[in-house]
Amino acid sequence: MFIDYMSQPSIQAILSRKVGTSPTVKRELTDLTDAEFAAVSSDIEPIIPRYDLYQTKSDWLNQKWTELIVG
Repeated sequence: MFIDYMSQPSIQAILSRKVGTSPTVKRELTDLTDAEFAAVSSDIEPIIPRYDLYQTKSDWLNQKWTELIVG
């Protein structure tokens, strides 16, 4: 029941407005204005993190991250 409720386009729009989360339903199903949608999401393809790299290159990633934020 909870998932059904939270998945409703009207509830997703409220969450976007009040909490600042991106809607999990198609934009067209919500009543978000262009400005409201742009504040929480985008129409471009999402950038998917390469979590697998944390398993194979964690030392290198940690070193590079440290260099970038300290450097």
